[in-house]
Amino acid sequence: MPAAKWRKALKGLNIGDVVEVTARASFREERRANNFKLDRKIRIDTICPVMGMVVGAIYRYEGVITVHSGWDEPTEFKSTKAHLLIKVATSWAGKDIEVPPEHVRPMGDNWKLELPWLPYAMSEREKEQLAEVMKSEMKDWPRDDAGRWLKGGGL
Repeated sequence: MPAAKWRKALKGLNIGDVVEVTARASFREERRANNFKLDRKIRIDTICPVMGMVVGAIYRYEGVITVHSGWDEPTEFKSTKAHLLIKVATSWAGKDIEVPPEHVRPMGDNWKLELPWLPYAMSEREKEQLAEVMKSEMKDWPRDDAGRWLKGGGL
């Protein structure tokens, strides 16, 4: 796709811009009656508004996946429609959210310095519960004679 069409679809967004996101895109695969074909379709899920940084854009394709049963015939995918999605990072360590351009709102230049301190979307109660689960699981993890955890859980 030419760069001019990308710019129009991205509404002037650049990598590093701070945006507010109100939906995320995900894909689902529906099996047809004959069990050899899958329909791959996009689904837009509404989420609570969250801030993030634009880190890129990607095309995702809808289409039909045909699964062949023999060794000599590979599985094939026939695309029927392409969707341009904007990749938005909400934290430095988390996975990017893929968002349709119509669900992205620029926040302006005054937010650029505040991005490293974006709040993580987990409550204090959830953090404490997760910490307790991790502590209880690590007590049961096997260790060697020096007290180090064994790789792979000693399996």
